[in-house]
Amino acid sequence: MKRILPLLWLLPTLALATPLRDLDGRPADLREWIGQGRWTVVMIWSWDCPICNREVEAWDLFDDAHRDRDARVIGLSINGGGEEAKARAFVEEHDLGFPSLIGTARQVDALLRRETRQGLRGTPTFLLYDPEGRPVGMQIGPLPTEAVEEILRRHDGRHETGASPVQRPARDGGMG
Repeated sequence: MKRILPLLWLLPTLALATPLRDLDGRPADLREWIGQGRWTVVMIWSWDCPICNREVEAWDLFDDAHRDRDARVIGLSINGGGEEAKARAFVEEHDLGFPSLIGTARQVDALLRRETRQGLRGTPTFLLYDPEGRPVGMQIGPLPTEAVEEILRRHDGRHETGASPVQRPARDGGMG
């Protein structure tokens, strides 16, 4: 038993060792999409999530309106590890214009723990990054695009963070 325990604590690290992928199967790094002078909304979704199916088109319209100016949306499906075809069908069904990456639920959980100190609790989950690429907010469950629109209005041209209608991850792992 003593030989197995040290290996068990490596499991979260092993989840990160396999990169996320784009929907064509190529390795992808979420960090390449974040920051670069624009706000970034990461929508974590699943093809079979009713709320995701209901809200994703509003986020696609948000991305269309902001992509070339001040914000972008990146999708992150938790349907890796066998449901990639269903994830691609979700993107096609909703005719999404924003890019989506895919990983397993375990990979996304590890990413969330690294970024927010909280694990994956369900879909949709939204992460908000400021224009410098810092995580500034998290919302588990539905998030109206108007909430992020308000943040953009308050920070128009200032690229600073502050209080927002999006819940912030607390340092102790709870919602702030």
